Amino acid sequence: MKVIKLKDLSQNNYQRIVNRSAGTNRSIMPAVKTIMKKVQKEGGKIIIEKYQQRYGKENYQSIQVTRDEIKRAYLEVDKKTIKAFKQMIKNITLVQKAQLTKKIDTVVQSENGVKVWREWRPIEKVGLYIPGGKAIYPSSVLMTALPAQISGCKEIIMCSPPRGDGQIPSATLVAADMIGLKKIYKIGGVEAIAAMTYGTETVPAVYKIFGAGNSFVTAAKILAREIISIDMPAGPSEVFIISDETANPKYIAADLLADGEHGEDSACVLLTTSKKVAEETKKEIEKQLIFLSTRKYAEESLKRYGLFAVVQTMQEAI
Repeated sequence: MKVIKLKDLSQNNYQRIVNRSAGTNRSIMPAVKTIMKKVQKEGGKIIIEKYQQRYGKENYQSIQVTRDEIKRAYLEVDKKTIKAFKQMIKNITLVQKAQLTKKIDTVVQSENGVKVWREWRPIEKVGLYIPGGKAIYPSSVLMTALPAQISGCKEIIMCSPPRGDGQIPSATLVAADMIGLKKIYKIGGVEAIAAMTYGTETVPAVYKIFGAGNSFVTAAKILAREIISIDMPAGPSEVFIISDETANPKYIAADLLADGEHGEDSACVLLTTSKKVAEETKKEIEKQLIFLSTRKYAEESLKRYGLFAVVQTMQEAI
């Protein structure tokens, strides 16, 4: 990927980045509707049959994660990672507790016999979708489940796609167990959203679904919105960084790659007033890619939707 001047960016390349996800949900919606209807009609049977066919009966024996599976997961996660999880739990908890609404609204009597005020109540049953098809995101577990727990949600359902061995990644399971999640299900994609929307023999229906996924997950959440609530129909990931000459190229590269690894449709854009920063960031990305397990996704997203451009002023970038 070349470093260019923003003023030299062609209209075609501009549209390539801006419109990268246009029409994606519309084209796949018929297939997503079919899957949603099958899960609604046949429940967990259609899910377990599909997953056993994909992963083998010996690898996928139950939709819900068992205690033995969690115990095995701990054996595969090192102490350094568990220590990092503990620090994340502490940090997220501190921030989320500080954001809880503490002030009691003033009760207004608008007329005789009529009192008006606001109340904040936790959602009783919530579903968390934790992506995991292309990369491992234990941080997503902590960043969605902890706020739900702190706000007082009574029932928290977690779904995450299994990998090639029919199991949820060990780090994801350990993160979930460390904060006490009990209802964890090895389901991904449209099936997971459908299960949490309609409920099955194993997976309880919820009142609201949180969490990002690929375009199929997003399309399924849009359909689920007709029945329950969702956080938002998240689109492909994107990061847009504006910097001057004081920025650290190592940090910029890390931020760009952290987004680019989400998938081939992620957009990674850097606008800077310093050509030196742009060139050093490019070199730093090449260095950091070597150690990235999701390298192929990051490389493809940078190739397809990456932009490193130099501007004359910060105002031009904005």
